[in-house]
Amino acid sequence: MNSDLCILIVDDEPDLANSVRRILRLDGYQVEIATSLAELLDRDNWSDYFAILLDRRLPDGNADQILPVLNELARDTAVIMITAYADLEGALIALRHGAEDFFLKPVDPEHLRARLKRLADLRRVESELKRERAFAQIVLDTTQALILVLNGEGRVLRLNRYFESLSGYRQEELVGKSVDSILRPDPKELPGESPEQAPSLPRLHPGSLHKLRFKSGQECDVAWWTAPLKNEQGQITELICAGMNMTEYNRLQEKLIQSERLAAIGEAMAGLTHESRNALQRSQACLDLLADRLDDQPGSLELLESIQRAQDDLYRLYEEVRAYAAPIHVRPQRCDVGEILRKAWCDTAVMREGRDASLEEHTTEVDLHCEVDAFALGQVFRNILENAVQACSDPVRIEVEYAATTGTAAPSLSITIGDNGPGLPPQHVDRVFDSFFTTKTEGAGLGMAIARRILQAHDGQIIARSSRGGGAEFVTTLPRKSGESLH
Repeated sequence: MNSDLCILIVDDEPDLANSVRRILRLDGYQVEIATSLAELLDRDNWSDYFAILLDRRLPDGNADQILPVLNELARDTAVIMITAYADLEGALIALRHGAEDFFLKPVDPEHLRARLKRLADLRRVESELKRERAFAQIVLDTTQALILVLNGEGRVLRLNRYFESLSGYRQEELVGKSVDSILRPDPKELPGESPEQAPSLPRLHPGSLHKLRFKSGQECDVAWWTAPLKNEQGQITELICAGMNMTEYNRLQEKLIQSERLAAIGEAMAGLTHESRNALQRSQACLDLLADRLDDQPGSLELLESIQRAQDDLYRLYEEVRAYAAPIHVRPQRCDVGEILRKAWCDTAVMREGRDASLEEHTTEVDLHCEVDAFALGQVFRNILENAVQACSDPVRIEVEYAATTGTAAPSLSITIGDNGPGLPPQHVDRVFDSFFTTKTEGAGLGMAIARRILQAHDGQIIARSSRGGGAEFVTTLPRKSGESLH
């Protein structure tokens, strides 16, 4: 039973040492003997011993003098002092210096065996706890789940490596901070039953969705499950939170919904395309003929111009829906993203005519080259810039910041386009990229939906948010390298 435990006896009385060894071997212990302090200290296998029986007075010194040294050398070993002198002060000194117990000679065998049994049981419990801690640490370090441990006040105590790698935070950056600084409830989340929690802890019921804010400012959806730890009084002292990154799941679900929408739109467009285009062309031909006949009637021409604008709006809406329903092909080539954005800004010159509008770029020596489809990406930038000019009152100030980043574990370029307009209402932030969502009186609400599809075709992403200054910001992330895609 105790064959894995070794005891070292240090005593200069051979008969006593051998007698104790025979007794301890009956309990299965391995036993070694040393006869002096010098022989004791001439060892480097301290981890082999779970207990040392040390005679207090030896020929080459007093054991009291080496107890502090012995405690440093054999940190996990219990030292039991043995002496022939009933010295209370000596016993107190030994215990104060780290001795586990104090025995008088002649040693009571049953008392010694019982004490060693308790120490052996404790050693096994400690070893089992160490193994369990090591196993738990391996699980924490290797699991692809987010682990947070909070105290009773909702402040971070620790987190695992996956949390660090996903969020960009190191543990020391978050310890002691309120969990509210990195988590916020998903506004779409329905109220549900919460587990028993302290009032100051976040209400995380099983499967509840919260937004995890990365160090970079980006966010992802996380579903949380929690388990409270209580003290003897039944009060919650810690909350263990395990989270699952739902970003990929949500992305696939969104793509499925989008595919179903596109299939429905495509099916409808297949029947409408031919007749709609012919009808618009016939209508345009009639308008052109009518304009020639009414050339000398200014009042009628004004009415005709209104009809022409309505015709143009119909044609533009038709083209937007047709473009949205069609597959997006991108043919990436190495391009300067800054040049693409500046060209898109030039393309908005007509709508900026007579306006006080300016664009300012902050590159901070970042490499702006990526493998992208210049035409498609220009469409994305043009949509963002046109929306900014329309949303802002003069003077319109648009700022662009470029930054090297790592998106989905690949080297990427981040482009943040911000304006000085009224910003995005909270209820609109998550709907900006929805198909047919618009707050304007014109347009089908497909511009930003198409922009997101173009970014997805580049294996990139785009998010919308309100800036600290109050305006709107669109953050586009593009991988440095991209293969040809069809979305």
